[in-house]
Amino acid sequence: MPKDPTIAIRDCLAEIAVLHEIEARTTLHAFRNDPIVRRAAAYAIQTISEAVRRIPDDWLADFPTEPWGQIKAIGNRIRHEYFRVDDAILWEIITTDTHALKTVMEAMLARHAGDGPTPTS
Repeated sequence: MPKDPTIAIRDCLAEIAVLHEIEARTTLHAFRNDPIVRRAAAYAIQTISEAVRRIPDDWLADFPTEPWGQIKAIGNRIRHEYFRVDDAILWEIITTDTHALKTVMEAMLARHAGDGPTPTS
């Protein structure tokens, strides 16, 4: 049975909440100097990236203003080019991009809350 895509949306929202907590607790300067918080943020962004890959393309197409390709790609970049990921880019994602993404994910979840897979007889 295919997984319910709303699980991926909820995963995104949970990781966005982590990122917003990081934003509330720190500044860019402190973020740059705290390897634990940077790793937590990178992991949360990777998780969002992976979860978005599990949302059907037609659901994503309903929200064409979101940079879905970039969201999907950032996880690979963090995993494979971790040494080249700029803290300022992570901070921008945390402080700007996730706020819009949260609104989109909440709207997507509301739209598809009853669209999960149906059990087979």
